[in-house]
Amino acid sequence: MTAKLDHSLGQLDSLLTELNKFSQIINTPNGTIQKFAADPQLYDNLNRSAAAMTVLLRNLEPTMADIRIFADRVARHPEILGVSGAMKGSSGVKDPAGNPVQQAAGSARVTQ
Repeated sequence: MTAKLDHSLGQLDSLLTELNKFSQIINTPNGTIQKFAADPQLYDNLNRSAAAMTVLLRNLEPTMADIRIFADRVARHPEILGVSGAMKGSSGVKDPAGNPVQQAAGSARVTQ
């Protein structure tokens, strides 16, 4: 029981040492935490920035949806971007003939 008490007191001493170091850091006159705690303007600026970021992200949601739709359409019909599509249309399904891995697998089956 004495050993456990000695161990607990050692841990308590270590904790108090850490708390002392932490309080010294907080009370440093030019430290970041001290400035944040003492300067209400810094808090107000951070609060306004967070609110502006929320509005910005909310306004970007429709744009991101449009970009997803555009990227999907281009992936399905790449001819909409250039002249080569005017010559050869696309069915909208990925063509296995353009995939070298599938071509190699297909030719291996044919030769076997």
